[in-house]
Amino acid sequence: MSSLQDDGSVTHGPIHTCPGSPMGAPYFLGVACRDVLVLWHGARQIKLRRQEGWTMARHHFESTVPRLPVLFDPFHRYYSLYDDSMIEIKDLNGDVLAQIFTDIARPTRFEFLDHHGTLWVANQTNMQLFRSTNDQAWLDF
Repeated sequence: MSSLQDDGSVTHGPIHTCPGSPMGAPYFLGVACRDVLVLWHGARQIKLRRQEGWTMARHHFESTVPRLPVLFDPFHRYYSLYDDSMIEIKDLNGDVLAQIFTDIARPTRFEFLDHHGTLWVANQTNMQLFRSTNDQAWLDF
């Protein structure tokens, strides 16, 4: 990893090695404050590693890769949409906080619509919205 300074100079840091290199690249990388979340496809266990003394890297190995890219909210939760139409909401430790199902077959869009965390799931012909029961909070189930 390298850093670019204000004066244009570049400082090269130590080479970062990723766990489980035979598996290829991770399918998701998210940053929340001092936490880095890395999601891999595989059967390994969750690993926590301090990097350079300033951040915590959390490597989660999940057996099923989501259908569309994972969403990450400001509260450090991540949202996965799977082929069986299930949406899982997990915290940074990989604990499942909620599971909901969408009626959309083979979705092509999975995103947040507003600052309240309204989820939009859509395909070429249909769409479905998931809104919080609390209009002041993100997806309060």
